[in-house]
Formats: sequence, C-alpha cells, structure tokens
Amino acid sequence: MSKRVWWILLSVLAVGSTLLAACAKPTPTAAPTEVQPTAAPTTAPAAGFDCMGGEGGTVSMIGVWSGDEEAKFKGILEPFLTACNITLNYEGTRDQAVLATRVEGGNPPDIAGLPNPGIMGQYKDHLVPIGDIVNLDDYSSAWQSLGSVGGTVYGAFFKADTKSLVWYNPKAFAAKGYEVPTTWDEMMALSDKIVADGGVPWSCGIESGDATGWVATDWVQDILLRTQGPDFVEKWVRHEIPWTDPAIKAAWEEYYSICASDKYALGGADGTVNTGFAESLYPLYLDPPEAYLDRMAGFAAGVIAEQYPDLKPVDDYDFFVLPPKSEDIGAPMQGGADVFVMFNDSPAAKALMAYMFSPLAGKALAESGWGLSPNNKVGADAYPSVL
Repeated sequence: MSKRVWWILLSVLAVGSTLLAACAKPTPTAAPTEVQPTAAPTTAPAAGFDCMGGEGGTVSMIGVWSGDEEAKFKGILEPFLTACNITLNYEGTRDQAVLATRVEGGNPPDIAGLPNPGIMGQYKDHLVPIGDIVNLDDYSSAWQSLGSVGGTVYGAFFKADTKSLVWYNPKAFAAKGYEVPTTWDEMMALSDKIVADGGVPWSCGIESGDATGWVATDWVQDILLRTQGPDFVEKWVRHEIPWTDPAIKAAWEEYYSICASDKYALGGADGTVNTGFAESLYPLYLDPPEAYLDRMAGFAAGVIAEQYPDLKPVDDYDFFVLPPKSEDIGAPMQGGADVFVMFNDSPAAKALMAYMFSPLAGKALAESGWGLSPNNKVGADAYPSVL
C-alpha cells in the first residue's frame, strides 16, 4: 500500500464518510482455522503488548477474509497472540447468514468482521460498546461516526482503502505517446486512440467467486458520483432512490459500454465476467501489454507488486484518479473499510480487540503493504511504497 493512496483516503473522509463502503476483496467461505501461539506460555508478555488479563485465553472470530488475506491478517495478529499466549479460532466467510445464524442461536463469535458498517444496526442489541476497550482518540470523528449506532461506538475499522483509481503502465504509455487523461472525455478519447493503434484499452475483470459483482457496482457508483454527485449516491445507498431510477440505468449502460464492449474491454463481456478482479491487472504489465487501463482500488499496488516483484512503483506501475465528467461535480472518491465488532467481552477478546486497533497493529498493517490503517497515529511514513 502507499503514501499517495493514504492521502487520497484522507480526502474521502473529509468529503463525506458515508461514501465509505466495504472494501475487503471478497473471498469464499473457508473452514475455521486455529492460530496457536508460537512461543511457550509466559507471564511476562513482550514489551508493548497489554494482555489485559487475557493470557492463555481463546478468542473466536468470524471475518470476511480467507486465503491470502486471512494469512496476512493473522500475520499481523501473531506477535500479540504469541506474547499473550492467546489462541484465535478464526472462520473466514463472506456469507452473512453464517454470522446471523450464530447470533440468532445464541452462540455468536467473540469478535466479527462485517462487510460494511450498515450491518451493525441489525446486531445492536447483541453488541458490546467498545469505547472502554479501543482508544477512540486514535480515530477521527468520521471513523467513530461510521462505527456508531444510536450514538454509541460499536465498531472499529481495521483496514481501509480508496477506490476510484485507474491503474496503468507508465512505460507502455510513454512508448505509445499516451498521456494521463484529466477528464472523462479525454479518457474515452485515449481509449479510442488505443483501439485505433490496434490495442485494447480496458481490462475489466469482475470474477470474485460467490461475491462476483462488486467490481461492477464500484464502477457504477463511480459513474454516479461523477454524473449525479455524492448526495445522490448517499440517497441511493440508503434506498431512498430506487435501482429503477433513470440515472441508475444510465450509469449501468455507460459501464456496459466500456466493460461489455468487444472494442474497449479485453475479451469483451465474457472476458470481463470470467476474469478474476486481481488477475485483470496482469495484462497491463505484459510485454507487450494486452490492455492499458484497469479501474481498481488501492490494493492493486500490492497485487501488482506480488505478481511482478521486479517492477518499481511509479516507474513501472502507477495510477490516476478516475477523471471527472463535469467541472461542476468534479471527481468525488469512493472509499472502503473493514469494520469489526464485539459480541463477547472476555478478557482475551478485549485484549485482542484493543491490540487490533492500536498503533502497533496499525503500523504492522502499513508495513505489510496490505492496506491503509485508519489509526491516526499511523502516518504516511509507515507505508513502504511511494505511490
């Protein structure tokens, strides 16, 4: 993850926190796994960790991450779990019926990660307020508001990201004489130029297992932000504007005109539907490129770096903000964040929750390159990439 994306995220919060939605890369359900402490039990935890009396305890957690993301998440928690001799039983799933069934059955996990903060309301009567567990002073009023229901803070945000970005290959652009567009019309003119030169402008892969579709709705929301503005999108998100509204239809049609087009999209509609959202970035960095543009969130930097470790940020891969369609509305940004809530406040669960939202964990997240920490004690200098 990167310094430039970090600053953009701050601008998202400044403009309107309600535009933040779930941004975790969707992943399929995974079997529960157990993280055992890797060191022998100790009564003197490593410096910097406050076990809050939870030494030797066990914490159950349901989260949205599995696979590689689950491994990264656990890697951030592992030093704390080891120092405090706490065992984590983690289950990764995007299926919210799993959590709902557990809660309704009176057997909720100690901690749960939710795909978006709007879900907190349905669990309000079962949640533990976290104001005495997490140091809320480490989070801006915008984050606290997003994590609140009825004026009480129940949720804290572990990882955040920016959407509304277009990734490209600077060297491929330079070789063809292409320039970064500053308006939507310029972007489409560039797309036409790439087609005229015999290339394919866009890679639009949306495949994401059971969660397929979120990349497309991100596109549509970006179009709506640029045609209708943030107030309209906020009302849409709150179901005050129906999906049948003409503006919604027009946004979907514009999205289809790019990503379902045999001319503009790599593989046409079939390529868009059947290509994984992460894999859709790869064609931009082949030699020669098979596509030149991909609208994807800030986590793309990590995907590119992992797939092509020899490439250098800025020189070999970079991004620009999806351009505005009009001067009046400009280019409002989407953001996303992953929220965690507590159902049980055992000493071990409280200790883990406090650590997850501490500057220590935030800096570990930043240094991992996996995402942006909403913790205001974690500054831009904590991030390894210059992007």
